[in-house]
Amino acid sequence: MRLLSNEEVATVLDWPSVIEELRKLYQEVGSGISVSTPRTDLHHPGPPSPDGSPTAHYLKAMGGGFVGGGVAALRLSSDRVRFVSNPSGLRRVKDPVRPGRWLGLILLFDLHTGELVAVLPDGVIQRMRVGATNALADDYLARPEIETVAVFGSGDQAEAHLQALASVRSFDRVRVWSPTPEHRGRFAARMQERLERPVEAADTPEAAVAGADLLMTATNSRQGFVPVAWIRPGLHLSTLQRDELTPAAIQAVDRLVVHTQLWEVNATSAGLPWVEGRLLRDHPESASVAWEGYPTLGDLVAGRAPGRQRGEEVTAFVNNIGLGAQFAAVAGLAWRRCRELGLGRELDPEWFLQAMHP
Repeated sequence: MRLLSNEEVATVLDWPSVIEELRKLYQEVGSGISVSTPRTDLHHPGPPSPDGSPTAHYLKAMGGGFVGGGVAALRLSSDRVRFVSNPSGLRRVKDPVRPGRWLGLILLFDLHTGELVAVLPDGVIQRMRVGATNALADDYLARPEIETVAVFGSGDQAEAHLQALASVRSFDRVRVWSPTPEHRGRFAARMQERLERPVEAADTPEAAVAGADLLMTATNSRQGFVPVAWIRPGLHLSTLQRDELTPAAIQAVDRLVVHTQLWEVNATSAGLPWVEGRLLRDHPESASVAWEGYPTLGDLVAGRAPGRQRGEEVTAFVNNIGLGAQFAAVAGLAWRRCRELGLGRELDPEWFLQAMHP
């Protein structure tokens, strides 16, 4: 049994390997072999932040297995959260539980013995499983030839998705927009060096999306901001969460694929505060569409639903909610590689076992 760090996980994982591991997983998901439970979101009121704004505590749990990898995983996160308004709308901010420190854990179990085989933080795996999942969907839905990628968001998830995309598609240039000029400027400089191709910080959202072949959204927005006016024939939209497309934009898509038809289970305290007319929970607004009516990424990878059929089709992938099976696949890959290299701290499994039947 091993205790792993983010640094050790980052050492052994690479984008092509993670994408292919997830491709194997989604073949099983699409066939009903590997399964996940719905995510559970537990919301309670928190103390006011230093500036006096309301806060909440989110405790989230999600579990799933990967039969091909021989593992199952339980991912837990404990977050202090608040809403912030800016010119582009309402967004969610996760405050650290201690200065500069956040809390997210993955417990990895052996499907054959039932033993707990690894405990690791979710930071690196969280970013890679989301970015690689979207890139996998992009591989089935985006046109083969891409010249310009528009990116909305300049945080870690935008960076991860862009790096993952570079593993499945070549593209000539990137234009990025986010509300803070300094953030998007630093992001553009950093990603231009990593991708070795032009990455430009756009002055306006419209300038970022003009003529783009793929529109990538990686924001904390809790309001739809992609209008139908930005959609043109052949465009592929790839969103990292479900609150970014407006209802009109969704209706303008010819072929839409969602991550899963599962919905999270919300348990919300009656004392949870409201901010600007919205309850301070993870997704304050009801989804504008019924995700149950759309094919999933598992359907796509397993060949149960078609990918892009025509060059001029408008396609979209909405990563509407995560799956615990993703953590099983990516954490399982990291654990196996760390074990082969002798990385991590060995723990006595007896600490986690008991002589009493639970």
